[in-house]
Amino acid sequence: TEPVDNLGGILSALLIAGLIMAINFAPVPDKGTLVVGLLLVALAAGAAFIIRQRRAAVPLYDLHIAGRRTFWVA
Repeated sequence: TEPVDNLGGILSALLIAGLIMAINFAPVPDKGTLVVGLLLVALAAGAAFIIRQRRAAVPLYDLHIAGRRTFWVA
């Protein structure tokens, strides 16, 4: 079996969780600081995820696929 990119999985989970929680807390009064913090966590996790996927021997998601024109047309 091929190795699994565990770090990539953790980073993608942080990215998605941060975004979902920020969206959920956005309409709540007095939670602006929390929303900004969650968005920063999601942004940092997203940047780290992209860096990790470019360097990983067996990436969780092959970023070259997203670079193809047909990917965006479909």
